[in-house]
Amino acid sequence: MDRRRVFVVVVAAVASFAVGLGGAWIGRAATAGTEDTASTTTTTLPVWVRGTEIVVGPVAVIPEQVAVTGRDVAVQFTTHPIGPTEPDPPVGVVPASWTLLTTRGEVGSEGASNLGSVRFVLPVGTSAADITGLRLDTYWIASALQTQITLSPDDTAPHEIAPGVTVALVTVQAQGTGALVVAETATRTIGSVATASTNGLGADLAITGVGPGWGNTSSNFGNRSRWTLNYYGDAIPDPITLQITGVFWLPLTSGAITPLEGVPHV
Repeated sequence: MDRRRVFVVVVAAVASFAVGLGGAWIGRAATAGTEDTASTTTTTLPVWVRGTEIVVGPVAVIPEQVAVTGRDVAVQFTTHPIGPTEPDPPVGVVPASWTLLTTRGEVGSEGASNLGSVRFVLPVGTSAADITGLRLDTYWIASALQTQITLSPDDTAPHEIAPGVTVALVTVQAQGTGALVVAETATRTIGSVATASTNGLGADLAITGVGPGWGNTSSNFGNRSRWTLNYYGDAIPDPITLQITGVFWLPLTSGAITPLEGVPHV
């Protein structure tokens, strides 16, 4: 057997939050007679929170304030669930990258978007008066993951199991009548490291063994990225099949634009 052979089986891939935006529809109008009057169909997008909102999946992203200091521009924004039930579900969308639109051209954001603000640096010769709008280029959406991967016991390389998510064997050690297997996942950071940790926006993935002989599984001292698996059998399993389940953050493209004329400038 090729001990570097890797076989990934996706049992159920990404299941993301999705909200279809239904418009107002006016159907066919009929008279009491035998002839129909002219039909009219009008489609409009509802305003969920505010006219400057950007609707992404199950949330509306609202620019709240534009702060300009010299050439530095900071845009504060909030996210609001637009679910049809009360209480609304937790927000499952985090804006990632933005572009500031001006009469003199486009300005990309400085670094990754934080969880409530994004920063830009205006080119020389461009002022606050030139700012016209804001475009959300990419965002992250909470997505379900259930995947299996089969690895050779001596394969410790990371393998991608979903966009931005990898899994790797850390150690496989014989122990008594079985083996101790340590495996870990790694994911892209959402916002700053500290903010992601504070707000609990890191991926929440569990690792278990697949097949007979696998026993208890536990995360290491609360570290949900590294898991210890107990295997009971006469020899170390070869190959090792792992199942990874939980929620991760999937990067997606938006391109939605909102004007900033009506947003408070300070």
